[in-house]
Amino acid sequence: MRSFQCTLFILAIWLLSACVDPVESNEAVHQLALDNPTRSALLISNSGTASRTFTMKLNGLLFHNEEDMKTHVEQTKIAQESMEISAWRLVKDHSYFEEPLTDTSWIHGPLIFLNSLGFGYCDDKAATLAFLWEQCGFFARVWSLGGHVVPEVHDGDLWRMYDPEYEVFYRMPDSSVAGVQDLMTSPGVIRYGFADQLPCNNIHGLWNRYSYKTAEVYYSAENNAVTDWYSEPLGVYEFEVTIPPGGSFEFPGKYESPLLNYIGDTINSYANARLTIPKSWSGEIKIPLVVHTIKGTGSILIDTNEFEIGSIELINLINARQTFIHQFVFTEVKTDVEIVYLINPLLTDLSAENTLELKGTEVANLEVEVVSLASGEIYKRPDRYTFPSEIYNIKSYVHRLPQYTELHITEVAKIHSKLILLVTSNTDLSQEEMTEKYDMISRNIDTFFATLLPKVNTDALLKALNDDVNFAIFISLMEHVPAKELARIISANTNLKNHGDTDEPRF
Repeated sequence: MRSFQCTLFILAIWLLSACVDPVESNEAVHQLALDNPTRSALLISNSGTASRTFTMKLNGLLFHNEEDMKTHVEQTKIAQESMEISAWRLVKDHSYFEEPLTDTSWIHGPLIFLNSLGFGYCDDKAATLAFLWEQCGFFARVWSLGGHVVPEVHDGDLWRMYDPEYEVFYRMPDSSVAGVQDLMTSPGVIRYGFADQLPCNNIHGLWNRYSYKTAEVYYSAENNAVTDWYSEPLGVYEFEVTIPPGGSFEFPGKYESPLLNYIGDTINSYANARLTIPKSWSGEIKIPLVVHTIKGTGSILIDTNEFEIGSIELINLINARQTFIHQFVFTEVKTDVEIVYLINPLLTDLSAENTLELKGTEVANLEVEVVSLASGEIYKRPDRYTFPSEIYNIKSYVHRLPQYTELHITEVAKIHSKLILLVTSNTDLSQEEMTEKYDMISRNIDTFFATLLPKVNTDALLKALNDDVNFAIFISLMEHVPAKELARIISANTNLKNHGDTDEPRF
């Protein structure tokens, strides 16, 4: 009897371990320290005999599905912050200004836009944020303003606008967050929004969000309308990676160039992930990332259509960008095949210390290693900047500038003339302090214009400086950011070239 009881006890322990061990083996956490993050990538290899499918997070980012995004928005809320603002931060902090991949709406799905792309124009970010708000349980809509596109969320009381492109929202005199219709009737709220000193990580938003041009876009109500195009139903996907036996998944790097959008224009900033499929494997791959290219030799099925890998028909289908193509059946693989995807560099950029979490069948058996990128595989980081907090304190500048509006800026010398008036009108400064401040900012202005690349339209830039808020921002930048660094930022963001094109305001 005692022997029988002992046997039962051992069997119970074995059954319990059988229930626990697979759960433990289905999760793997890798702590990865890097000496040179910008020249490194992560390589996940499957040396087993069966395919491995798993979800993954890198430093808490990369999202499995819509519910995972909602959980992230909830968990990353700052104290006293609303869900609406937390979702806005997620989109604005993990996207950047770059020519869009396509003009079709499938890229606006938050999972695709945030996990895979990360770049686009204002309408792409606005639509993505609106869909994300809806996933969080809010009503949302998108406005086309005849020059800018923004999203609105209904907070149970009123509509509120949070702009992910310009990284801004505006407050009414009662401190409530303004909606689009509030701004249409009170565009002056935009002009004085700088008083909130909201941080901004892109020069495009910093330059535009309080400008005459932006206020005019809202004020011209005849061009403003809610558009249903941005609310068209989107596909639902789950981000899972499948690695065939003998295959690998590597990211982030630049594994293919150039990247062309649907009209053949070149996109400058992007990052890739690369799935390697070994020779002679056959089966299905459906990773919901945007495909950049497929390289190798063999045959592939997309829906019911068969393509030769490398054929012009397959290349044209991918580059047309009219639908989200992510599901493939490999019927014949004559050589190793690479599927090169787009992966958001702002979600996957590596740092000195990294945490990679994998969940799926037997992921503990996957091999994870750090590999060095070849010189041609190092991708161009998106232009995102951490400006010193002092640059946002422009209130005293803006309040003194209106008295000098007759001094019209048409050349660099006029900037110096206006700077003298601005500095000497500050009665809090001594004569010596005025001279010191003027000399410092003046030198930086000369260095800035001398360092600008020729492609920058300086005439348009000078014209934009006739906007008091833009001038105040410019002087504050000259005061607190190294002139050569600012010239590099402006030169890299030639989308500023048209920002001076605005009429005098009507309010």
